[in-house]
Order: sequence, then C-alpha cells, then structure tokens
Amino acid sequence: GGDKGAEPEERSRSRSRSRSRSPDVVSEDDADNSVNSVNSASPVEPSVSWAPKLSKAGYYTTPSLEELNGYSANELSNVEGFSITRSGVGTIRWNGPVDLAGVDLDRTVVLEQGYASVYDDCEEGEGGVDGESDPYWGEEELKEKVTRFSKPPRGEKLNVPATVTMHGIFPKAGSSAQRVRAYPAKVESRTNALQGATFLSYSLSTGDWVFATEGW
Repeated sequence: GGDKGAEPEERSRSRSRSRSRSPDVVSEDDADNSVNSVNSASPVEPSVSWAPKLSKAGYYTTPSLEELNGYSANELSNVEGFSITRSGVGTIRWNGPVDLAGVDLDRTVVLEQGYASVYDDCEEGEGGVDGESDPYWGEEELKEKVTRFSKPPRGEKLNVPATVTMHGIFPKAGSSAQRVRAYPAKVESRTNALQGATFLSYSLSTGDWVFATEGW
C-alpha cells in the first residue's frame, strides 16, 4: 500500500495551436468576414491550469501553491525540492524532481498523527507501535478520508523516493521507565519492518521520527 505509519491523474498534456492563414490576397468577402468576426462577441476559452490542487486545512507545500500556479506544464513536470506539510503533524519531502502536473494533493496525500500516505486507500491496516493510542495507520476513520483511484507505477508522479518526518511521536502516557527507554529501539525496528521504509532517526525528547521510503 502507499501508507507509511506505525512509527514506522494524470491528464495528457495538450497544446492548442493557433491556425494562421497563408498570406494570400484577401478578397472583399474575407474582409467583410473579418469585420464581422471582430464585432461578434466570441467566447474566450479559459486557460487550463496544470498546477496541483490542495485545499485541506493545515496543509501547505514547498514551493508554495502560489508559486506553482505560475509554472508552465513543462516546469510542473519536473519540480525540485517539493514537500508537503501538515502543521504540527509532519512533512513528506521528495528526494528528487517530481511531476506535479494535474496532481490532486487533496486526494493523494494524507498526513495524520503518526501516519503518512500517498496513493493509498487505507484498506490494509496494522497496529501502532504501542497499540491503541500510539501512532497508527489504516484506522477506520482514515478509510473514509481517501477514495479509491489508480496509483501511478513506481517512479512516476509522487510514487518516488521521499523522506518523511512525523512529529509528536511519544510513548503512551504513564509508560514505565523501562518502556520509555526501549521506545526508540521499538520505533526503529517497526519502521524497518515496513515495506520499502528505512529508519533514519528518532528523538525521544522532541518526538520527531524520520524515515525514508522508496516509494508509495
């Protein structure tokens, strides 16, 4: 699946080409038609935006959506240093250039406490590091937040290597000193058990957990 938790579409591009007439002699009829076409109120087709969509509260991107809105379709297909953050929850930062043309980030990316997913319908679930109140993924409430849709193959769109940082990852309140001491090792082992994930770091003092993923 495309979810990473437990401590641990594309539209074809098209360009409209204006058709210009060959510079032949313009007849009187052509001249009259030209005048009529200028006077007629021809509807102007709206320009198509390939910028990614994101409207969920608390989420923001780097580069900003405002900046991405100014990119051409070609520029959007190769965006360096892209990341999406949910304030106070975590960040997914893609390690290389990504193709953002036409991507619906509202639909494809979910960041919850101790949970990160891209292109996942949350159908498969596993438990958190310490069970019910610890970081979780695949919970019933998350199933309702992401709808089914086709996932791009590995190496395309957002299904490429990324680094994930999750905030607020702590042992359950009231845990014994022994369990607290063992918690970082537990986070590491559970992270490395996730398919395609590699543990990078965990801080018991800040609650920040960082891992890499090969894709989603």
